[in-house]
Amino acid sequence: MSGLAVATPENQERHLTEVLAWSEHEDVGLARFAAFDEPWKDDTEWDGVSSHWGLFDSGGVLKPGPAAVLD
Repeated sequence: MSGLAVATPENQERHLTEVLAWSEHEDVGLARFAAFDEPWKDDTEWDGVSSHWGLFDSGGVLKPGPAAVLD
C-alpha cells in the first residue's frame, strides 16, 4: 500500500530514530502519546495501523524496533 504506514519493527526503529534525532537537533522536547499498543482501536481508526505504534505491546513488553533504539 503506497503512502500508508506499515507497523513493522524496522519502521518503528526508523521512525523513533528520526524523531529523536530531529528533536535533539532542533532542541525540541517530545512527549510520546502512545506508549502501549491499543488493539481495541483496530475497528475504529481510519488507517488501521495506529493501534500498533506503541513503544510496548499491549502486554507491556518493549517491542523490537524501539528496543533497538532505546537499549
